[in-house]
Amino acid sequence: MIEKILAKASKLGVECEVYCSKILHTYSSFENNKLAVFEDVLDTGIALRVLYNKKPGYASTCNITPKNLDRLIKHAIKLAKLNEENSFIKFQDKPVRNTITLYSDRITELSSSKILDDSIGLLNRTLEKSEKLNIKPVLSGGVEKFLLEIQIYNTSGFESKYKKTILRKMIYGKSHTPPSLECQVEDYSILSEGKSIDEISDEFVYKLKIGLKPTRKKTLNNKLILSPSALGELLYHTFGQAINGENMARGRSFLSDKIGVQIASEKVSLIDWGNSNNFVSARPFDGEGTSTRKNILIDHGVLKQAIYDIEWGARAGLESTGNAHRGYHTPLNINLNTISIPSTTTGNLIEDISKGYYIETITGAHTSNSVTGDFGVVVIGGYSIIDGEISKPIYGPLFSSSCLNVLNSIVDVAGPEEQVTINQTTVKLSPVMIEF
Repeated sequence: MIEKILAKASKLGVECEVYCSKILHTYSSFENNKLAVFEDVLDTGIALRVLYNKKPGYASTCNITPKNLDRLIKHAIKLAKLNEENSFIKFQDKPVRNTITLYSDRITELSSSKILDDSIGLLNRTLEKSEKLNIKPVLSGGVEKFLLEIQIYNTSGFESKYKKTILRKMIYGKSHTPPSLECQVEDYSILSEGKSIDEISDEFVYKLKIGLKPTRKKTLNNKLILSPSALGELLYHTFGQAINGENMARGRSFLSDKIGVQIASEKVSLIDWGNSNNFVSARPFDGEGTSTRKNILIDHGVLKQAIYDIEWGARAGLESTGNAHRGYHTPLNINLNTISIPSTTTGNLIEDISKGYYIETITGAHTSNSVTGDFGVVVIGGYSIIDGEISKPIYGPLFSSSCLNVLNSIVDVAGPEEQVTINQTTVKLSPVMIEF
């Protein structure tokens, strides 16, 4: 089928790229302490990009039949004829050099009934353990399995594909009797079954217990510890868009014209490590077939480079950094693959803090402004730090600052080496005034 598409395109005198996506999603979820959804969903589709006299055209479909694919090619060419020439867009012709392992037979062979049983087991065990502590939580979450297969082919002779497995277990919620913080536990794995249901429920109930009877604060203005998930959220939605090469070139980024400039604490080296299988978001090649790699974006505080796809790398006189993202039904965009900040200490980040806060979970980071780097979020899971120990839970304080302020305030970095989505390090900030 792919060969026929490419042959048809060549016969019509156009360069063509075919992006194929197949995702099998098995999931069982619960809401408000009851089983809500149990489904197996198969999502397959094809996206075409064509170059007709250097004019780009795009089309996609999930209706993969010979007749429809023939119409798809003609539609992409029709759109290309209406576009302007763009000599910066080219299709990949270099072979993929990465051989990272992202696929597990063990996860693939997990049955739908196993996914359902684990989801029900996670809910019931968490409720039972909470009841023993006289806590009545309202819980949501579940267990889900993803099997992904991505393939890219083009008329330059390029072809490559990879398979990937993801197993995710998650539970989140809060108690109204007695009142508690919202808390959550998520476990991602790509090469094993990860944490057991009992380990996840134990961790959640522990967080629930220490989060009972939170106090409310309006602002935070002492030393802060940011958890990997909180830091990852902030950086992904501020720094991630600002380091985008297109946004920097168009002046839509607070990092424009700052390559080679000290923008962060010397403690900070930030790496986009797309070919590391310590991250669930890793992949051997990006949405254009470019091999992913280890991009050092900040080196001891100095901004070293932006991230690019093929087009915007060419516009800057550089090559792609392997950061093109796409789905078969979504256009190409440039974004981070991962966020890795090497540790600067193996010590305890909390023990020398006499008064401060530990921020575990935030909400609202998606409203961050990548043009200015400013953000305003609400802490929905956090704790006071008193004399080097986690103390009373706090709920609802405002956390408002800028990405550059956060990066320059980091005084230490430490974090577990474990499989995570996009970030795996915890950071300690020097005292900063955080308020609206």
